[in-house]
Amino acid sequence: MWAHREVPLARRSGRSALGRQRPRQDTMGMEVKMPEPAEVFKTALSLEVHDRVALAQSLLASLEELSEDEAERLWAEEAQRRLEGFRTGRAKAVHAEEVAKKAQRLFR
Repeated sequence: MWAHREVPLARRSGRSALGRQRPRQDTMGMEVKMPEPAEVFKTALSLEVHDRVALAQSLLASLEELSEDEAERLWAEEAQRRLEGFRTGRAKAVHAEEVAKKAQRLFR
């Protein structure tokens, strides 16, 4: 059995999951330009640890609100992205026993 391991983000071919900007509407129906996700990520990383923890908890909790269809669609996209990364050499396979040993070390 093989597990997936990504090559670090900096070595990817310029493609980022953080890259799209979508216009939103405010409560008055006016279009509001949202900040680039990369900007939000950079700002989030500059927060104090306790604030990053609270943000992470809120973001993870928001994923619980996804419908089953949406979650399935997102997992299918992720699987396709990982397969593409493996096929192009941006990611490599790691044997499952190696992954299990690392997990055991990390969770002691």
